[in-house]
Amino acid sequence: MIPFPMIRMQQVQGRIGIESQAARIEIRQKPAELSIQTTQAKLEIQNARVEMQIDQSRAHEALTGGKPMPFMERIYSQIPSIALQAIAKKVEDGNRMAAITKPGNTIEEIAYENAMDTGTKLDIYGPASYDNVDIFFTLHKAEVAVQPGSVQIDWQTNQPTIDYVEGMVNVYVKQQASLTITPPEINRLA
Repeated sequence: MIPFPMIRMQQVQGRIGIESQAARIEIRQKPAELSIQTTQAKLEIQNARVEMQIDQSRAHEALTGGKPMPFMERIYSQIPSIALQAIAKKVEDGNRMAAITKPGNTIEEIAYENAMDTGTKLDIYGPASYDNVDIFFTLHKAEVAVQPGSVQIDWQTNQPTIDYVEGMVNVYVKQQASLTITPPEINRLA
């Protein structure tokens, strides 16, 4: 069989190159200038003295009996109850002596009790307590005068500086497209 001649083709594809640079904006601005002026507020406070009163009369009554008149009144006010207690004791002793059916020496026992009795206790002092001293405070209202202050603020803004730098796009052929066709070799001698 006779070989059939073939055409040989070789293709190189074209390539396009693109280079770009983005656009940019540059903004510069000086800070604003600020001026602040203040006037201080004034505060005046006038306060009266606090008054303190101390009442120690109950403490004196508990320690020394207190002033003479209340001291005597305490003693005299107890006399009716002391007299009733003494009458009740005599009635009780009489009833014990009248009960002759009970064993023992009743008269001797009553005499012994009377000999050992220290007598009726009088409460000549006031009651003792940790709360016998009274302290009172009188507060006075303070006078407050306020003179308000003030603040004055002034500012000046600075305009911004804006620069625009354009971008660019560069399109170029990076590789040419080509097609190479090679014919077959023909042998004429054959």
